[in-house]
Amino acid sequence: MSEIEILNSVDPVGNIILCNDKVYRGINAGYEEEYAQIYNKCKVNGLLGNFIIPTIIADDFTLEPYQLIFEHELVKPYIYPFEWTLLMHCDAAYTVLDLVVKLDEIGLGLKDGHRFNIAFHKGRFFWIDFGSIISYKTTHWMIEEFIDSFIHSIICIDQGIFYKKDIYECLTEAQKEKYALARSTIINYGMAGDISNAVTLLYDWIKIYEHNIKILPYNHVTSTAVLDGLIAFIKTANIDRVLVIDGNAADISLSLNKYGNSVTVFNADAQYIDSLYFQIRRKITNISPVFIDVTLPDKLNEGLKWPKAEKRFAAEMAIIVNPPGSQCNLEFNKLIQSLKLFSVKYVAIEVEYPYTTKTISAIEQSVEIVAVIQDKCNDATCLIIVKV
Repeated sequence: MSEIEILNSVDPVGNIILCNDKVYRGINAGYEEEYAQIYNKCKVNGLLGNFIIPTIIADDFTLEPYQLIFEHELVKPYIYPFEWTLLMHCDAAYTVLDLVVKLDEIGLGLKDGHRFNIAFHKGRFFWIDFGSIISYKTTHWMIEEFIDSFIHSIICIDQGIFYKKDIYECLTEAQKEKYALARSTIINYGMAGDISNAVTLLYDWIKIYEHNIKILPYNHVTSTAVLDGLIAFIKTANIDRVLVIDGNAADISLSLNKYGNSVTVFNADAQYIDSLYFQIRRKITNISPVFIDVTLPDKLNEGLKWPKAEKRFAAEMAIIVNPPGSQCNLEFNKLIQSLKLFSVKYVAIEVEYPYTTKTISAIEQSVEIVAVIQDKCNDATCLIIVKV
């Protein structure tokens, strides 16, 4: 029997329904005709699968009392906005603004403008809240919420601050004057229905901060022999979802994605995540970069703001590149215990030279080593695969 979970919300349009790893949206009575028309307009104009998450009218799922049910493509893993970097925030904001313009061209709009209505999925951002699309112009309060959510976050992150509700605490007196003028001008355009000018000014505002981002090169190179050995093990073990922890292993992530694996990359270095994201943005990919420290989630994300992380990022294998304390049995054991929470079955850990039998013996005290992958021509590192 299917397990159905209905996520009740304050949205009068309808509710999200989860069933068998699928995502549905049941439309409430009184809204069916309006949202059938909105759906058809978005479909005909190519917005579904471009700016809006791929969506169809469900033909294999029914549930009372809903007469109209949409099926949305599942976003997996779901990365919360507070796990994005500055560059990811900018791209998410641009996607929302592009959608506003496209909707305006066909007589539709948005009623909400916060960050939780958009998600990173397969190399790009998609609007995921179909119920917040409306059959009239984008509202001025959507624009105001967009400023409070996106612009405020971008300003804070640019200054190295997690988030402040009162944005004026982050600004100098001169900046406060500029901010107040920009905000009031944009909202006034929205109130007048001049969506084009409002969006243009928001674009320009975001670009100021995007220009501050520096994409740095990361030069970690995994030898071909080690990489081939890792891929062979993953295929043999029938592993699909992989976590890559820390390090700067873009080469590993890109190679695994090429061979069809879904790869989630954790790193507490925002510049590294931006470097990886820059390589995959707007390309079809199953790599998901996440700005987070797997060993200290509270440090960057304030504990409760990292909900259900173990479920969202569950994987069969974790690959740890340049791990801190890899030569220390105590630190290694702590890391292994953290990774067990993510349903990980195997861990591949890069051990740098000089790795000794003592190092391997220390690892064997807590886990079973199932493979050691080495490059016979280059012994600078080896990859030890353990079962946990």
